[in-house]
Amino acid sequence: RVKKLLDGYAALFEKLKEDALTGDTTLFGALKEDMCLSAFNLITSRQKLVKRCPLDEQIVINLDGSITNCLYFPSEGDLKIGSIKNGVDENKIFKNITVNKREPCNSCWARYLCGGTCFYGSLVQNGTMNKIDEVECTIRKFVAKKCVELLAIVGIRTVFLYLTMIVVIRIMGKRQIGQMEPSEFVVTMLVANLASIPMQDAAIPLYSGLLPLLVVL
Repeated sequence: RVKKLLDGYAALFEKLKEDALTGDTTLFGALKEDMCLSAFNLITSRQKLVKRCPLDEQIVINLDGSITNCLYFPSEGDLKIGSIKNGVDENKIFKNITVNKREPCNSCWARYLCGGTCFYGSLVQNGTMNKIDEVECTIRKFVAKKCVELLAIVGIRTVFLYLTMIVVIRIMGKRQIGQMEPSEFVVTMLVANLASIPMQDAAIPLYSGLLPLLVVL
């Protein structure tokens, strides 16, 4: 089942790569907020995922009045950290759950693109949260790798737009700001802003960034 899922992700990313090269970003835009592109979004936004979830920052009050750290944790047993009646036992609150303190996540190249596996998933799969969920780990690492490959393809857009900007500036001629007419100064500012939009958002078709550049010339 895992192999079939990975094969499906592989086919999806191959389609995304083809679309990125042709400028068709319809599918990319539809999946922009999906888990399969979460690593891509982290890289492009220059962020890192230091933990899987805010398990150490939240509490869940269940219908029976019990308190746990996670919505999926059972309301009875060792994972119960307190109750409305008796309060919270500070010693039972989860701490140090960042990915660089989990084994073997802390030595994984994709740790900051994944954040580690789900604690509840680990409990279900292994009977303990001290071990990672191997299935989720395999899937997330595979998807992170595909996101890095996709980013390399999308990077071609940035290089192309950068070269286009160089050509546009060359056509405008070399002048100091003080020598420019007001209209020329405005065009210079517009060129930079218009080129930056499709660079930052891969869901925007490439031609949507090039066409305004040609118009302002």
